[in-house]
Parts: sequence; structure tokens; C-alpha cells
Amino acid sequence: MSLINDDATAYIDILETTLYPDVIYMDPMFPSRDKSALVKKDMRLLHHIVGLDTDSERLLATARTTAVKRVVVKRPKSAPFVGNQKPTTSIESKNIRYDVYINLSLR
Repeated sequence: MSLINDDATAYIDILETTLYPDVIYMDPMFPSRDKSALVKKDMRLLHHIVGLDTDSERLLATARTTAVKRVVVKRPKSAPFVGNQKPTTSIESKNIRYDVYINLSLR
């Protein structure tokens, strides 16, 4: 596993095809919620620093054309799919859902 500190979409766009990753895991900031209880203080601070998630749809589109095998997106269980792109399958727990987009060439 490698960690790259860069804009993900820009980085993926310049990758040579021989360096494409097998899997891309996206963990975008969860959307705002309507519950009355506040999010934990450390997460509120992170939301304040990072700001709104405005590029998940663009990143997912880029990731889906780059990942050799699959893209996995972590979402709240009740959240809509990123960019309304229906995944190949989803894995759900009590509060979290992992949307899995399988590379079409692997089917």
C-alpha cells in the first residue's frame, strides 16, 4: 500500500497505465445529517477544515476508469449513491454501507 499526499483526481489522471492500482478505496466526508445530536467534536473540526465534499462524483468517475479490479466507496447506510451511480454490489452493516464498483472487463 502506498500513501500519496496529492489531489486524488489530478494524481490518477497522470498515472501511467502500468501503475494503475487494483483497488481504489474512497472514504469521502459523510453528508450533513438531520439528527439533533452533534457529531463528535474532532469530526466537527475536521469538517470545518476540509469543507464540503464537492468532488466525490468526479473522483468516482475517474477512479472507475483507473482501478484495475474495483472501486469501493464508504457511505452512510441511508445516503444516496455517489453521483447516483448504482454500484455492482453493496455491503451493509448497521450504519455503514460499502458500495463496490467492479471493473466491467472482469465480468
